[in-house]
Amino acid sequence: SLDLFPTLSALANVTLPNKVYDGKDISGVLFDDEGVTPHDFLFFYGGAGNGGRQCPTCTSSDGPTAVRHGRYKAHYGTGPGLGGCTDCPVKFYPDVPLIFDVEKDPQEAFPLTNNNTMPTDPDLVALVKAFNDAYDEEQSTFKWGNLTTPAAQPDELEDHWGICCDALPYGGTLPVAKASCDCNGAPYPGDAN
Repeated sequence: SLDLFPTLSALANVTLPNKVYDGKDISGVLFDDEGVTPHDFLFFYGGAGNGGRQCPTCTSSDGPTAVRHGRYKAHYGTGPGLGGCTDCPVKFYPDVPLIFDVEKDPQEAFPLTNNNTMPTDPDLVALVKAFNDAYDEEQSTFKWGNLTTPAAQPDELEDHWGICCDALPYGGTLPVAKASCDCNGAPYPGDAN
């Protein structure tokens, strides 16, 4: 999803302000049969309590928990998955991530590395080093931004932001400030407060 903004901007021929963007223009992958991703290493944030290489004893941190590189994917932290669960264990692999060959093992069931222990195979040692170097580079350049909430429009309540199925239910007869909706069903009248 980080690639959407730079990709759509490029497709619309819009020059982005001179700022650091996490995403890249992936239009070549979308529209060229021979297109190649601009990401050498693709980082996954979230999951496993957001812990990772820089904080192996943390239950929460700001680092990526997984990295994709070519046919390989490395996990620096594992946890209960997207469904989550109460009191599920989270484990971190700060020095030697779990590495999977996702072309041979798309379910990520058989790691090539084990229990944060450096492998003896020189190719795997080089792969661990490549992942760790890329991870450290990502951490040294990644900056968490602060979102700036725009001023409310005339028909909006100040500091009442959220996802809603239909901001103007009933053909726009109800002002947004009074709109409310059930995202599992049809919009319903009510007060957003």
